[in-house]
Amino acid sequence: MDTENPPITSLLRFVGILEVLALAAAGIGLFFVYSVAAPLWPWDIKPFNAGFVGATYLGSLMAVVTMLVVSRWTPARLVLPMLLSFTGVALIVSLLNLDRFHFDRWATWAWFALYIIVPLDSLYHLWLYRRLPPAQTVETSSMWRAYLVAQGIILGLYALAMVIVPSTFTAFWPWAVDAFHAQMYAAIGFTAAAAAIALARFAAPLDFLTLGLVQTVLGLLAILDVVLKSPLVNYSVGGTWLWLGGFAIISITGVAMIFHSRSMKR
Repeated sequence: MDTENPPITSLLRFVGILEVLALAAAGIGLFFVYSVAAPLWPWDIKPFNAGFVGATYLGSLMAVVTMLVVSRWTPARLVLPMLLSFTGVALIVSLLNLDRFHFDRWATWAWFALYIIVPLDSLYHLWLYRRLPPAQTVETSSMWRAYLVAQGIILGLYALAMVIVPSTFTAFWPWAVDAFHAQMYAAIGFTAAAAAIALARFAAPLDFLTLGLVQTVLGLLAILDVVLKSPLVNYSVGGTWLWLGGFAIISITGVAMIFHSRSMKR
């Protein structure tokens, strides 16, 4: 057994499988078959929001699948804080907005069950592996360190702004975003910030591959969500292009991370 990079527990694999099923079903449903998924969703969700949430879930799916396929501390040491950040923030926002949820839908109960189980499971395993150093890592290059720190700071501060003054910091988005959805979206920013900072000093090839897959899929699908709804998008305003440009950068950086992970193995 690789004592430096030990296998993850059966419990983490089991919860991971539940996450994969939930992320795949919700992501595919919201992004590709809105008319079927929307009536089942825990709260009322419009097409733009549904597509973006679906893109987020399909991006997150990449991280959990990678963790399950490898089934070792690396890349779990990166994925667990991402899961904790995303589900933790989303759970807090949900509890503060219970009036938005339809408790006559089974999906609402499934939502709260998963968003309680996953952060608790993540916390438990982070505690379990607390004495393990990062496995198979090398020092992050100065160029990547600078970019990751910048990404972490920018996305972290923007996520915080979406929580505090959501209407102001989502006003330039291609669609109208209410406070509830803005604060839900803040979970994405906090998660991306935490992942970037985690890799700023030391990272393994699998770490860069994992984050690269997440950012590539999320960025591409977020842009595609807007493109598919082009008749409803105002391309004459700078905010729309700022939003598209931001997700293009996220996606392009994700592709660069994937290629960098390959070069780290040589």
